[in-house]
Amino acid sequence: MGVPGLWVVAPHILGDPGELLRQATLECDAPVVFIESKTCYGRALVSDVPGMTSTVIADEASPFPTLVLRHGRGEVTDGLLWCYGGMTPHCLEAVQHLKDVEGLHLDLAVVSQLSPVPASHIARIVEVGETALFVYAEEASAEHGWSAEILAQVQQHMTASGRSCRHLRIGGAHTPIPSSRALESDAVPAASDIIASVLESF
Repeated sequence: MGVPGLWVVAPHILGDPGELLRQATLECDAPVVFIESKTCYGRALVSDVPGMTSTVIADEASPFPTLVLRHGRGEVTDGLLWCYGGMTPHCLEAVQHLKDVEGLHLDLAVVSQLSPVPASHIARIVEVGETALFVYAEEASAEHGWSAEILAQVQQHMTASGRSCRHLRIGGAHTPIPSSRALESDAVPAASDIIASVLESF
């Protein structure tokens, strides 16, 4: 990410990876790095999330889609959780748990286009409703990561509109991800980690 002229795209279980790959190979003139999470290979695609409405955002400037799932509670929500790729199943589980068990309604934004940053998508998402807490989850360490750039874009739009908000970044351990499955599980955030971090923010 951040290399001029290079696009980075990541599929997830809430979209069609084949369609995203077709788009990356046939519709993008620039070189594309297509990042797949091995943790999603054995998971079924999810086409519908009960209790949430989905919106797909794509435009000429940022053609790879961002999926937004909202609880449909009008303009007020407890927060918005941003993620991509392999964190999507964990974030979806966390959002559903927080609603069913804790009574917190967090919407979910799943980004496919990691680089260039889909600034137009972010602007459209942020300008809808009143959100006091933005949460960002990624597998890699949050230091110098994807979430930092998304946070900066969100804050820029919030400041321009005269609104205030809080930010919460959730990332993996600041270490190379181990090859051992058990050690890898300890290094990468799970739904329980996301839930705990969000609850600590309220």
